[in-house]
Amino acid sequence: MDEFLANQDIRENSRKKYRESLHVFIGWLTRNADVRNPQRSDIIRYKQWLIESGKASMTVDNYLVSVRQFFRYLEESGIHDNVAAGIHSPKKPQGYRKGYLKRMK
Repeated sequence: MDEFLANQDIRENSRKKYRESLHVFIGWLTRNADVRNPQRSDIIRYKQWLIESGKASMTVDNYLVSVRQFFRYLEESGIHDNVAAGIHSPKKPQGYRKGYLKRMK
């Protein structure tokens, strides 16, 4: 995980958030799946656990972004298949959408 984080071109605050969310993910894997060989179905179950634990959809999205990026890195490094590819985040609330740009007069 340290190597993954060191190779991310992100701000330090984002790096801390990635670290925190990956610790949560690895803790969940340790209790609920094979931490040495995670499968796509494990990540889907992890997403469902996050939702059922009452986390907001934006928070769940943030947790999943770090997991998807981590597995993308693992695949690019030849360490593990990217089992997180295509795992969707929950839909964001309608109020989240930004309005269209309007022509100024």
